[in-house]
Amino acid sequence: SNADLQKALKNLQQTVTELQQQVEEEQRQRDEAREAAAAAERRVNLILGELEELRTALEQAERARRAAENELNDAADRISELSTHNANLSSQKRQLEASVAAMQADLDEAVAELKNSEERAKKAAADAARLAEELRQEQEHAMQVERLRKGLEQQIKDLQERLDEAEANALKGGKRIIAKLEQRIHELESEIELEQHRHQ
Repeated sequence: SNADLQKALKNLQQTVTELQQQVEEEQRQRDEAREAAAAAERRVNLILGELEELRTALEQAERARRAAENELNDAADRISELSTHNANLSSQKRQLEASVAAMQADLDEAVAELKNSEERAKKAAADAARLAEELRQEQEHAMQVERLRKGLEQQIKDLQERLDEAEANALKGGKRIIAKLEQRIHELESEIELEQHRHQ
């Protein structure tokens, strides 16, 4: 019936709206994931720079230690001092390397989440387009049914007028015409009822 068609159209429109909201949410999550990935990448680059500086400092300390070994005065104290310094640098180097590994893992996770968000957004957009097409087809179908109903009602109206005219001339032998017109009216009413049941 017309009411059922209207209800179906309303449900489809609501589904399209919900999917559009889902697309927007997926877009927001994707943007957040992209920003997180960029931030993680900047942190990794910063730590890599610091690590390179520490490598350079460590190499310089090693050269200084080797030069100090050639010195006679305060050799033992100098070597001990440089060894301690090297140990600290090595510890910092290991810590930074661990931080780099952790940041790389975070970056990989953020990239994977970004890809997943993009896939979900594509799927939601495809679903929205499909439902929009179904909604358009349902609207066209509803308009076709409405046009058919109006056409049949007009035919009934015309035939009813002819029936009234025939009844006015019944004394002139119009009973057979009346019977045919009544039969045609019943047929058209049956067609309308059948059409309504078909599209419910």
